[in-house]
Amino acid sequence: MQQERIYHWLVDTIVDYAILMLDLQGNILSWNTGAQRLMGYLEKEAVGQHFSLLYSPDLVESGFPAYELAKVNEAGRFEHEGLRKHKDGSTRWCHVIITSVKDPAGQPVGYAKITRDLTERRKHQLQIQESEARYRMLVEGVMDYAIFLLDPRGMVSSWNLGAEKIKGYKAEEIIGKPFSLLYPDHAVQSGMATYSLEIAKAEGHFEQEGWRKRKDGSFFWANTSISTLYNDAHQEIGYSVITRDLTSRRLMDEGLRARVRSGTACWWRA
Repeated sequence: MQQERIYHWLVDTIVDYAILMLDLQGNILSWNTGAQRLMGYLEKEAVGQHFSLLYSPDLVESGFPAYELAKVNEAGRFEHEGLRKHKDGSTRWCHVIITSVKDPAGQPVGYAKITRDLTERRKHQLQIQESEARYRMLVEGVMDYAIFLLDPRGMVSSWNLGAEKIKGYKAEEIIGKPFSLLYPDHAVQSGMATYSLEIAKAEGHFEQEGWRKRKDGSFFWANTSISTLYNDAHQEIGYSVITRDLTSRRLMDEGLRARVRSGTACWWRA
């Protein structure tokens, strides 16, 4: 009996998880402090009620609470994330685990239900997803720069419209292919593509101007900037590459130098 009192005290003092016991029909038998904090109902308001009390009307109408118990009866356990209803009518995004409880003879006597409020984490995840979606739309819409990602092996993993315009490959043609495909043969043979990633990995960034190759085999003069990408644990997860076509500028510079050498260009000193 002392052990049971300690167990009851332990469960009741947990405030970050709603821990409750259900009978075989799904009626609430126990209600801890965490459940009151998360769901808003006092123990006397919740005990004796069916646990569908904690679900929105549309989920109740769809039969989801009954589906959960059926899955527990089938597998012994059910885990899910979704919206749950607070007493005041608002909803919380929750992680729920329901397990079957059996007596010493192995006969089912009810269910244990543990619920954790993940509303803030979910909100943060959605904010990140929205930010990533906006960034993706921005990058994909840029036409004057080739902006794409490489995996740690140097394989192309994303490809924007600017990259398609400048380099000639459609996304489905280049994704999964090696980054070196975009270099002239002599640069590949000299190891330039590999070298650029090695420097980016060692120093975090690499920038260079040089010839790059289009899908049709023609060449263009490009400024290429490569940055190493890391996750929160500072583990390398790939590279971002930004390439700009500077062919027109280079031809203009070469033309000017030729004119200077021939004496047809004039310079004035203030």
